[in-house]
Amino acid sequence: MNEPRRVPRPSFAPIGRANLVDDIVRRLEAEIAGGTLRPGDQLPPERDLCAQLGVSRTSVRAAVQRLAERGLVSVEMGRGTFVRQPSARQISERLALLLRLDQDSYWKITEARRAVEGRIAALAARRRRDDHLAALRHALEGMDSAGDEAVPYIERDEEFHLALAAAAGNEVLAALSQNLQAMARGMRREIFAVVSASRGARHYHWLIFEAVARRAPRAARRAMEGHLREMEEYVRRSLAADAAVPDRPPRSRAPARRRDRD
Repeated sequence: MNEPRRVPRPSFAPIGRANLVDDIVRRLEAEIAGGTLRPGDQLPPERDLCAQLGVSRTSVRAAVQRLAERGLVSVEMGRGTFVRQPSARQISERLALLLRLDQDSYWKITEARRAVEGRIAALAARRRRDDHLAALRHALEGMDSAGDEAVPYIERDEEFHLALAAAAGNEVLAALSQNLQAMARGMRREIFAVVSASRGARHYHWLIFEAVARRAPRAARRAMEGHLREMEEYVRRSLAADAAVPDRPPRSRAPARRRDRD
């Protein structure tokens, strides 16, 4: 009888203290969406996750429970936690949403945002005042606090981009930015109802803020263009990822070893 294939286990760097459960959920989701953890794979034992992430068992258990509620993992008593095969309905819903995004020219809006908001970011870095920085920081802190809650995250995200447009000091560009945000709003709510916000998006928003704060126009523009490009790639990849899963057989589950139990 063949020995079950050894499942590669991801290595996790410690995370910060704020929004612990949300951060753990996003970290595990990224490993699943990226294919490091595939259907049938067992998550690292609870104590290993705690040690790698530098968090408590309470936080890990809450994160795993949230993933289980979303249908991404199943918790089997006495065996461990395993990545689930997505249902046909989940795959269908994600592909249908991806198709609608194409039909509604959502990607054209993103392309236009790259052209307009990159320029806005550069101007904001030249013209911003301290009150503009305060407004941007307030929006960013709201995005961080929103966690995986789609509606407050989107609202604070829009607040950030509108505050950036105000800092640019150009009413015409500000109006264009506002219109583009409004055009994308409905589809973004649908997207983030099924796909959690990219950790990269938060990182890029802070990069934009830091470039604006130090009055670095080129860095601000690059960060904005990078943010919008990363967002589009992340959404496409996340929505389409499940389509390949049925063609990829689940990995064999290795029998749980007694020392791995918590």
